[in-house]
Amino acid sequence: MIEDKAFERLTLLYQENAKVAAIFWEWRNKIITYFAASIVALFTLAGWFYQQHHGRLISAPLLMGSIFSLVLTHLDKRNAQILKASYKCGQDLEIEIAKTEEGDSLVKTENTIFRLIGAAHSEDPSPQKGITYTKVLNLTFRLIAILLGILALVNFIWPNLLSG
Repeated sequence: MIEDKAFERLTLLYQENAKVAAIFWEWRNKIITYFAASIVALFTLAGWFYQQHHGRLISAPLLMGSIFSLVLTHLDKRNAQILKASYKCGQDLEIEIAKTEEGDSLVKTENTIFRLIGAAHSEDPSPQKGITYTKVLNLTFRLIAILLGILALVNFIWPNLLSG
């Protein structure tokens, strides 16, 4: 009876942890969506300023895009930390749920879902890790932030360079 209650609680914790991971994956998708929509809107505004011959004012949306990219980089970094903690928690719960009364595991614990996901997202710099979602996203956000920052600075210093 006590074991059944403990098993139910561990199972519920495991399910809730999986929901947390899913929520933060959804937040990652939202970050990408917000990023794309905001960059398109800011480039549209910069293009309109360019057509209206507003010179230095073109730098404002470019600078805003650069700052926004840096903010999203930090938000995604935080999402990655929460996901990593969720994977570790899930791994620990999987091992506990799989234990028998004697303490033996019902399954091979090296093949549990959260352990495999956590291992794929660990800080291990080995060549097998290769390119990860987090690395690509952070690099993309940072490169776009740098590019937009440089464009804003160049346009601010030489406002007639872009408008001919």
